[in-house]
Amino acid sequence: MAGCSGATRQKLAWAFIFLLAAREVSAAREMYRGAEISSLQATTLGRAGEDFQRAEAVREDGSFSVRTKWATGKASSLLWSDSTITFRYVAGNTSAHEPPKYVEIDGLDTKYRLMPDGAAVIKEIHGMDTVSIVGWQAYEGGKWGNTKYAKDEALYFRADHNPAVGETKSNWLGRSVGHVVYQGHGQLYFFNSKGVQKVIEADEMTAYPEPRTQRLELHMDGSGAKAFSQPDRELSVLIDAMLGEASCMGKSSKCAFRCFYDPDKDVCGPAPFCQKVEESTSPSILAPFGQQQKCKAAGAEEKEAADLAVKAAAEDLKSMALGVTEELEAAPEISKSKASRSTMKKTLKLYEKASAILNVWQALPGRLSPETGNFVQAKQRVALTDMKHWRGRADRLTVSEYRAAAVQPAASLKTSTQYSVAAKLRLAATGWWRGAALGRWEKVCEVWFCMKPVMRLSNDCQGLA
Repeated sequence: MAGCSGATRQKLAWAFIFLLAAREVSAAREMYRGAEISSLQATTLGRAGEDFQRAEAVREDGSFSVRTKWATGKASSLLWSDSTITFRYVAGNTSAHEPPKYVEIDGLDTKYRLMPDGAAVIKEIHGMDTVSIVGWQAYEGGKWGNTKYAKDEALYFRADHNPAVGETKSNWLGRSVGHVVYQGHGQLYFFNSKGVQKVIEADEMTAYPEPRTQRLELHMDGSGAKAFSQPDRELSVLIDAMLGEASCMGKSSKCAFRCFYDPDKDVCGPAPFCQKVEESTSPSILAPFGQQQKCKAAGAEEKEAADLAVKAAAEDLKSMALGVTEELEAAPEISKSKASRSTMKKTLKLYEKASAILNVWQALPGRLSPETGNFVQAKQRVALTDMKHWRGRADRLTVSEYRAAAVQPAASLKTSTQYSVAAKLRLAATGWWRGAALGRWEKVCEVWFCMKPVMRLSNDCQGLA
């Protein structure tokens, strides 16, 4: 970046963070051939740039609005309503132990505010794309209520361009005429007079001569409406960017990563740069809502202390990686008869954990640079060979360094800084997966559909399914 101004370097660093947040390129490297990777990289870089520009505009303006449907509760029993919904930054009342800045949602049945460890998640419901948010509080009875993290209490926002293709016919069950029918992903749906989404067959509607385009648009003061090209992905990234600005990512010298809370597993991430909030926690830069939020980042109020905390978390990352490496190396090969279904499920979870660790590993140097947190001591620690990754940094791991790590026992890497732990972990994970490819595909397929996917299966395996 020689010759770049400090502002330009900072923008490039944030653009890189957006690219990592999307995680599309990282996933693609494991799923597609080289030529397809190059094409996807170019597309993702373009999207990352657009995401960054959009988030910069919202950060400067302070808010944005969308006109769409929303609901809250269980995904199977939502009541949808139309509204103009505004997401805005709000300055908190620090004397009342509120954070200096948080994200508020207006235009619903009441005001909502989002926790810094909340998450915006893409979810398809009956062929309709949505963005759901967990980690929120509602303003009720003149005060903010309890924090809601459960997925059965999520806020949902419709986020698609599904065209209107017709209107409902009446039937003997009492369905009304004239509800607009939308062409979703593989199925048709409409919303009844109560706001319930219903699936419908083609012969139960009167089709329009031509589909009518539906566009979800971004509105900001002082600028015209701009249509999203991929509403679900772009809206979720934009909300996540606002949460980053309102959490310690807005004070990048205080911590390296913003936290997320997983209500299903009751864990904080990314590990080990986030931890659970203790019951006695008071509001601070790392936990602005105190005990009302679940997770707080590894860091500190003072710059030097924050640097040491991030450095210590990097050491913990190395220990975690070696622990997973040893477990993968000890796991039975699935081509062996002793590899039971439960063993397969456990090993697949280890592979998923290894992938998550490597994603954090790749992102780490970008969070320590002068353009972001400027963690000097942590950066010096991560510059040593044992913390090197083959992507995401200027001093990338070389081929010879990668190969040197391959022949070292995992135990010997615990006290050494000469061999890449990331390389060792990847070799353990991909070595196990190649063993799977040579073994019994039917056993892989047997457990695959009980697990959250971590890699696309080959055509052979899909055929067995």
